[in-house]
Amino acid sequence: MKKSKFESKKATLEQYKTGIRNDLVTKGLRQIKIIEDHCISVTGSPIPLTFFKKLQADIYRYLAEFSTLDDRIKFKQLALRIYKEAVYTLKCLRELRVQQNKPDPIDSLRLGLHLNYAIFLWEIQMEKKKALRILKREI
Repeated sequence: MKKSKFESKKATLEQYKTGIRNDLVTKGLRQIKIIEDHCISVTGSPIPLTFFKKLQADIYRYLAEFSTLDDRIKFKQLALRIYKEAVYTLKCLRELRVQQNKPDPIDSLRLGLHLNYAIFLWEIQMEKKKALRILKREI
């Protein structure tokens, strides 16, 4: 039986995909380390802390989306934990504002965090009902 002309290119394409995937993981983990060491560790208020946690969770979400099965599970767990931390930090800030009778503005950080968390739940965790519930409640 004769192989198609694309069969010979399959191994080369798989090797290329593996290289890109490894590069994504390496660079993503390096960015997360920079965020932890130089951003989160020196943050003095909840708004930048929430922003950097969201950014960190987003990177883990991207890594989970394109990683192999073993790494995917690890990155999913890390993304979920950090999204929950960011949501909790934002919730505490909102409650503090309410207690101080300050307005609670709808800002891009809050919208972005809840949207990205819902995307994570929808696409990575396959929890579509929970994602929709978050979007309806928070946005």
